[in-house]
Amino acid sequence: PAPTDEVFPDADESAPPDTARIQAALTACAGTGQAVVLAAGPPDTAFLSAPLTIGADEYLVIGAGATLYASRNAADYQITGDPTCGSIGTSSSGCNAFITVTGVNSGIEGEGFGEHQGRIDGRGGQDILGTSTSWWQVAATATAEGLKQVNPRLIQATDANNLTIYNLTIANAAKEHLYYKNGGGLVVWGLHVVTPDNTYNTDGIDFDSSA
Repeated sequence: PAPTDEVFPDADESAPPDTARIQAALTACAGTGQAVVLAAGPPDTAFLSAPLTIGADEYLVIGAGATLYASRNAADYQITGDPTCGSIGTSSSGCNAFITVTGVNSGIEGEGFGEHQGRIDGRGGQDILGTSTSWWQVAATATAEGLKQVNPRLIQATDANNLTIYNLTIANAAKEHLYYKNGGGLVVWGLHVVTPDNTYNTDGIDFDSSA
């Protein structure tokens, strides 16, 4: 069911229950040109997951009325050997993105329109699990102190040529919403970014070394 104030029970937050089945479906779908659809069936409209990876020649589709929520557990995003995810330091490295796209000819799409458009929510304004500090507060403190936030991007695509982002709402990212690196052929159409304008480094779309 949908969470209360975007927060699930602690047991679910500690071990996001939808991670394994969504990732297994994506892994099986890669290379087929087909899609994994997260369909809402009221009252079950919410999915809670740790980081996910999308491969080549496949799509992740968020069904009408459905929301895919990102884990609040910083440990889920941790890159081994890097600074602690959810901390402040001299380097911003340390967190994997919530959704990492690694393959060509892939995409993330939504079904529905308006308030019922498929949605991915990073919950940047919610407290990091086990703390009383949100991802956005980490970023604000880092900025005030002249340091860097170690927060996860919502979607990161690297070397993912011909990526399609279509008819989708992305909201409340802890860092950049869509980060596109070393690729070409990106198509973005019908994308809605819904995040307060006073948050730090939560750009809608960032390009890095892309044509």
